[in-house]
Amino acid sequence: SKYNEGNNVLLYFAYDWSEAKEDIKKLDISNLLSREVSYENINDKDYIFDNGSKLLLTNASSGVQSVLPLYQTIIYMLSNLYKKQRALSPSKEMARKDFANEMIMVANRIADGENISNFKKYSNILISMFKMLESYDVKAINKLSDLLPKELSHNIYEAVHVMYRLFNYHYTQLFIEEPEQNLFPDTQQEFVYWLLEIMQNDKKHAAIITTHSPYILFALNNCMMGGLVKDNIPKEEVSDFVSHSAWINPKLVSVFELDNGTLRRVQDEDGIIEDNYLNTAYKKNSEEYLELLNYYEDEE
Repeated sequence: SKYNEGNNVLLYFAYDWSEAKEDIKKLDISNLLSREVSYENINDKDYIFDNGSKLLLTNASSGVQSVLPLYQTIIYMLSNLYKKQRALSPSKEMARKDFANEMIMVANRIADGENISNFKKYSNILISMFKMLESYDVKAINKLSDLLPKELSHNIYEAVHVMYRLFNYHYTQLFIEEPEQNLFPDTQQEFVYWLLEIMQNDKKHAAIITTHSPYILFALNNCMMGGLVKDNIPKEEVSDFVSHSAWINPKLVSVFELDNGTLRRVQDEDGIIEDNYLNTAYKKNSEEYLELLNYYEDEE
């Protein structure tokens, strides 16, 4: 809360995490770490309970320090945030109410039979609003007389209702940079599975993730392959796959690598990840080891 360095993404994340901590005072993160680990905020201090030991988060392992803020903030942004009414600034709330009241007044007067020609000063506002909201079952028109008075009145009511809803959050877009930092390969895998599972709720959430880890890509590939073959797997066998709760349609996923300033898609026609830089680097290491192994002499 004391960190301040201008326009800095670390500062933005600190704000987000601080907001998440206000809402989530306790959290179990055992599913990511394969051992009993939980978090609790006590007297505005962050504590970790790890296999019975209580310690400050600042004294916990680097892996816990990395994954806990990310885990906590994502839960808040994808779920808890939608359980409360979005707070607007007083000026925005007043502007929203004033605009809605004025439009409803116009709709009521038209519904009561007042001549549409009396509302010329509202014409441009209403026509622009209708066109902007056309995808929300609001009829777009070129002039007010395109609709009968009752239809116009109904269109205004509908538009005001939609405008009110547009002030609320409808989905979250996450930007996650290198979530693998300080995490074991198994934890990286569990994080991907958990993230894809929690994202697939009634909201159209999205995420942009950057990574240097092949394990992140391996886990993502498992989820996409599961999405491809899930209908071929007997129901009693589905739970045998660790990734089953995170299976996703590959068409919803795009994977690119950055090569000398150029983005290159690294998926085949089914969406599965093909050879990429991370795989190539992994193979080069393995190949060199195998070559060196030819010179290894077992003294026994």
